[in-house]
Amino acid sequence: MEDIPHDDKGIGHGTVKAVFGGGKVDVTSIAYKLELKDGKIRAVTGQDWEQDAQDRDLTINSMSINKDGVLYDYTGGLDDLRNQRVVMLPHTHDKITNDPHLIMRWFKALGYFDNPRWPKQDFEIIKRHMPLLAKIKGDEKTDRELSSIMRGKNGQKIIRMMCSAGADKYLGINCD
Repeated sequence: MEDIPHDDKGIGHGTVKAVFGGGKVDVTSIAYKLELKDGKIRAVTGQDWEQDAQDRDLTINSMSINKDGVLYDYTGGLDDLRNQRVVMLPHTHDKITNDPHLIMRWFKALGYFDNPRWPKQDFEIIKRHMPLLAKIKGDEKTDRELSSIMRGKNGQKIIRMMCSAGADKYLGINCD
């Protein structure tokens, strides 16, 4: 990120935060997968930005922009952003089982908005998968996610929502 101040704490998963004035913008590489071939591990990146968008977790996280400022929105993320909606992409429902942090990311995204909205079926999926949070209780990433949620614009509101969905039982958070 030439000549742009940045925070590279997330570089391990392909994200840096570019600093512009008082704000930060996430800059993420195209998704990649690790592949084992001939006993060697190698990273294989996708070449198709539209497919990359479909492979993300939320519509608002699937947009991309080129160096000329042209926005690519293959999933309706901009409309969802404008309408304060947090919408899971279809495959996200299946991925939660292997990555319970997606539940935390969903709640964190809600916290960005004054009056967040979401599809009823997404919240039902989140509630059904709450027991998976026990797998990530107390790990460093979960602690960072909880801290980020609490510091968010509507932190207390989102924590109460998490508690109403049962997160307190699995994460040991205080709902009083």
